[in-house]
Amino acid sequence: MLVLVGELLIATSEPFLAAEIVAALSKIEDVEAEKLVVRALQHHASVVRLAALRALVRRGERTATLALRQVAHDPSPSVRRLARETKGRHRRC
Repeated sequence: MLVLVGELLIATSEPFLAAEIVAALSKIEDVEAEKLVVRALQHHASVVRLAALRALVRRGERTATLALRQVAHDPSPSVRRLARETKGRHRRC
């Protein structure tokens, strides 16, 4: 049920609503919820991709590494910038 609801809500035509949904999904300790957040890295709106990247970085090293790899060549300069800044912080830790 969570997957169906999450997919429908992320697919909304309102990117700011989708970004809020991604942020909410990221707080659910569930593998399916995490998969939805990872899928949001492919969303057409950069605000949603930014929300997904931030959420995955907060979840820890494994998901952050995956997310940073996926957005390294993102079309949005703001997504790429956040990825570079985050990658730099992870190297220093």
